[in-house]
Amino acid sequence: RGRGVLPLCSGLLDEALRTGNAFAAFFAAQTLASRAKICAAEEATEWPQLAKGLLEVLRSRAVGSSPAPARAALTGPALRQICIALARVFVRLCDLWPDAVRSSLTELGSGTDLEPLLELLEALAEEPFSRRLLVDSGLRSRFLLALREQSSAILVAVGEAARRQPAARTLRCAAAWLRAQSCYEDWLPMIGFGSAADGGSAHPALGALAAAFGPGAALRAARLEMGVEALEAACQLLEAAMPLAGDLSSAEALSTVVPLLAAFGDLCARLPSRQDAGDASQLVAGCDVGEVVGVILSVLHTAFTTPSAVACPQLRHGLLNMGAKLLVLTGPNGGLEVDAEGGLLGRCFDAWEALAIAFRPAESDSESFNPLLLGHGAVGSSYQSPLFIEASAAAFSQLLRVLPEALALPLDPRELGGGSEGRVQAAAVRGRVAQMLTVWIAAGEEMSRSREALAMLSGLARDLKPLDTAAGRSQLELVLTMAAAVAEALASVGDPSVEGEPPETLGRLLAGVTSLPLALGAVPAPWAGLLETAAAEFISAADPWINPAQFSPSSDGGRALLTFTFGLVGSQHASGASVEALSTVVANLAPLYYVASELPLALRIV
Repeated sequence: RGRGVLPLCSGLLDEALRTGNAFAAFFAAQTLASRAKICAAEEATEWPQLAKGLLEVLRSRAVGSSPAPARAALTGPALRQICIALARVFVRLCDLWPDAVRSSLTELGSGTDLEPLLELLEALAEEPFSRRLLVDSGLRSRFLLALREQSSAILVAVGEAARRQPAARTLRCAAAWLRAQSCYEDWLPMIGFGSAADGGSAHPALGALAAAFGPGAALRAARLEMGVEALEAACQLLEAAMPLAGDLSSAEALSTVVPLLAAFGDLCARLPSRQDAGDASQLVAGCDVGEVVGVILSVLHTAFTTPSAVACPQLRHGLLNMGAKLLVLTGPNGGLEVDAEGGLLGRCFDAWEALAIAFRPAESDSESFNPLLLGHGAVGSSYQSPLFIEASAAAFSQLLRVLPEALALPLDPRELGGGSEGRVQAAAVRGRVAQMLTVWIAAGEEMSRSREALAMLSGLARDLKPLDTAAGRSQLELVLTMAAAVAEALASVGDPSVEGEPPETLGRLLAGVTSLPLALGAVPAPWAGLLETAAAEFISAADPWINPAQFSPSSDGGRALLTFTFGLVGSQHASGASVEALSTVVANLAPLYYVASELPLALRIV
């Protein structure tokens, strides 16, 4: 903040470039960038000459005339800070240097090294819109209007860079300028810069940057032909493009976003299954599977929060298959580390829940919805179209088909963790299933989706294998887990059955679960504990149907249920779920305990 900062850092930068000191160059450039953010009034006469000197440093690097020490000192971090400083100064010198952006494009665009140009353009796509830049609002508005006038030339320059040097750097710059298109609306709301044209057509910036999406750039990156860094950059490009793509029916969207999404889907289909992977260190195209899955999950979330993408006939099948495969890959049998909260599996659950929420029609005209998610139709009306209804139904059916495969626990007991051990923490994995089913059932035709979920559960419960095999134990644990999830979902959405008898499938499972203690004696660890926990959670989830009318303590079913839940609490594998199940049964049947004829029986069971 001292008065001598500018000449001191300018001299330090010159010396660093002369001697090849990358650390000193970065320090000087970073300090100049910080100073440009506040730009004291007394420095107004110093910045123009200094900025032109910085631009000359970039030009020398671009045309290849920099001496070897300067090239060694001007590494990526230092180059980035110089460009940030210039972008901030361009805003402040808007009135004194009105052609700064145009002259920069001319001087840097003709060089053989495009790194300086791309860094400066990315900084110009971000810094003028940043609220951290302390500048008069009128000055900022004038600069943004001038920058808007240069947008066509900038997009052409980025597209040309994508043709000349397709790389992660170029894709990130293209993504930054796509994001910038919606930022104009934030700062200049009265001008009317929309994110996309009326009627769901694509923003013209998509067409201008078509080269960045082409076979030689983003499509190659999405096929993992340029490494993980380029794959991540292609993902950023897609995330920036989706809000500008309208309903994906325009020529611009069909030549940019749609092929890129399809390329990511093809990459996902190529990922190794559990049987092929062997372990989490397995590589695909020389890259770690876990890293690649993480990037594709970001793509999936972007697509799943845009219902028009899933409704698009060219994309629906591939996107739903992508979501299904990622559930399997990130699930207990996928071979990767399993974390149902912040990890890969948790992100996959998030994506599927986001799709359900995005498809949900508005309940009233006042409910807030993003028009882009509706293909620019009236709120709720697009969701009544056959295309959206069909896409939503297909997505829910796909989810129900893949959940059993995705959630089945591995047969090897060494992979089933207790505490912090093992690759799979079963309790955490199971915790999200009910939430996801609840979101999906509540977001559609509840009765229809409830019946579909019950049909899936009925199919799972058919032909259970013996408990003396690992496959039988895994199958039973999955059935109980899914039964708990379905029961909790039905109760959460207010299914009519909660007022009477349980649905047939849940009723049969609830009646049969009490026979488990007779069969668990010979079940090895950790399966005995897993099965008892799953049974306890199912009983707790069946809370609405455990009542005196269904389970009188004097009836065989009531006695069996009381005996079973007390047995769970007394087991060596007892858990919090066991206590919760007992509490549910005792509390729900409590009214009958005050009847003289029932109390002695209940006490004997206790």
